[in-house]
Amino acid sequence: MTESTATPTNHAGDFAYVGVQASTVHDGVHIYSPSTDASPAEKFEIGVRW
Repeated sequence: MTESTATPTNHAGDFAYVGVQASTVHDGVHIYSPSTDASPAEKFEIGVRW
C-alpha cells in the first residue's frame, strides 16, 4: 500500500460543526449524532444507546 501525502485539514467558520476528521480509518465507522433540535432527553437516549 502506498502512503498518502494528503493530510487532514479543517477550515471551519463560525458555528461550524465538524463531525469527524481523520487521516486514516480502518474498519467501519459509525457516527451517532442527534439532530440540532433534539431535546436533552433525546440526546441522552442516543448517548445511552450508542
